[in-house]
Amino acid sequence: LPHLISNPQVGKDIVLCHNDPYAPNVIFNAEQKSVSLIDFDYTDLNFSLFDVASHFAGYCFLDKVDISMYPTHEEQKRWLTVYFRARGMDESLSNDTTCRLIDQFSAVVHLMRGLWSLLQAHISTLTFDFIKHGKIHFGYYQKMRQSLFD
Repeated sequence: LPHLISNPQVGKDIVLCHNDPYAPNVIFNAEQKSVSLIDFDYTDLNFSLFDVASHFAGYCFLDKVDISMYPTHEEQKRWLTVYFRARGMDESLSNDTTCRLIDQFSAVVHLMRGLWSLLQAHISTLTFDFIKHGKIHFGYYQKMRQSLFD
């Protein structure tokens, strides 16, 4: 993480983040052409790219668990171009360096969700296999960590 934190491209962009923007928490209204977020339990200050990474990491858990659903760098760049334009930022930030940062944050997202799942296994009253869910996230973290942090 130190190289993420020391990167000026990331370090200067701490904003109010949802911190859990996976698909069920993002509501699209086709008629009004608007997007709304729900479930603000984890909202706090964070790096904006962490929220983007969290959103992309959630793609792996849409209909089934499938890491191949994680967006390629080309898909990320298309998404980021619209995102940066909407924020009034330089669209040239939609580049491989930014995608690599997002991939690194995605590894951290999987680590955090794995830890969260283990905690939920002990405190939640829901009938959900949090241990299995956590193991999946830890597995994704291991795969991403090997290629991004070693």
